[in-house]
Amino acid sequence: MRVSENRTKKSLLAAAIASLFAGVTETALAQNASNLEEITVTGSRIRNTSGFETPTPVTSISSSELQDFEPGNTVSQQLSSLPQFFNNRTSQETSDGSRFSPAGNTYTFLNLRSLGGNRTLVLLDGYRLQPSDKQGTVNPDLLPNSLMRSVDVVTGGASAAYGADAVGGVVNFILDREFEGLKLDVGAGQHESGVGKQWRVGVAAGKSFFDGRLNVIGSFDNLEIDQINGDRNSIGNFRRWGWVRNPDWSPGAPAGVPQRLTFPDVVSTLSSPTGLILQPGTPLNNMQFTLDGTGIVPFVYGSVASPPNQQGGTSSTTGGPEAAAR
Repeated sequence: MRVSENRTKKSLLAAAIASLFAGVTETALAQNASNLEEITVTGSRIRNTSGFETPTPVTSISSSELQDFEPGNTVSQQLSSLPQFFNNRTSQETSDGSRFSPAGNTYTFLNLRSLGGNRTLVLLDGYRLQPSDKQGTVNPDLLPNSLMRSVDVVTGGASAAYGADAVGGVVNFILDREFEGLKLDVGAGQHESGVGKQWRVGVAAGKSFFDGRLNVIGSFDNLEIDQINGDRNSIGNFRRWGWVRNPDWSPGAPAGVPQRLTFPDVVSTLSSPTGLILQPGTPLNNMQFTLDGTGIVPFVYGSVASPPNQQGGTSSTTGGPEAAAR
């Protein structure tokens, strides 16, 4: 009987201690839950058919951490510091306004895992954004960066959860919708060689009304980046080397006469940056439009040229005003 009584007392004591710890744990969890302000779910993928779960890794970066990556630069340049981004297109890396950009001559996009900007889904607070160009990419530099709280990056293929444009992954920009006060961001920079000067100014303001039931926010961002003009003489071995037909060569030439010669500053005789007219037998043949598009001028060959439709030719020329203008 004494053994049974001792076991009963020990069981009651263990139950009392367990109840005490359970009460403390529930109190701590309740306090943590009451202090929790917000839960943001960027993505979820639950697989019920394969018998196992495949979690999608998410990288969350605050706005202050982005500034530490590349102070004064754009969001696309700052995110390039992360290993999952490869070959992000920035404003200084393109000037092709005729094909892609609807406004101006620059466009920017994010490129996850080097699968292309149109395979990287860009969200703002979980909502899709209107594409910025014909390729379906989104320019992240157009977003209100001064009001950005954090950026969530899904570093794996998320097309099953988000759609076909999320093959490379998802980038979700989260705004600080409860921001209060006034914030000013100023940044400037340039390349070591003194080119590519840029500066940005961002202002954000917010005010809470009616005991926090209404929060009004606003921001202004201004970014200016100087164009970097290419210098073909800056690198000694980059002078558009190419082939031009040898003027001394003809069909049946002896073995010691090469058909093609290698020259620097080689350009095509089939095209011109302003548009070339190729209509043999007409007065407009080999004429090109002027830069302003209001007139036409002759296309001038260089010192060694291979015109179009020449037997064994290369349709190229070296030197001359056309090579100097490109």
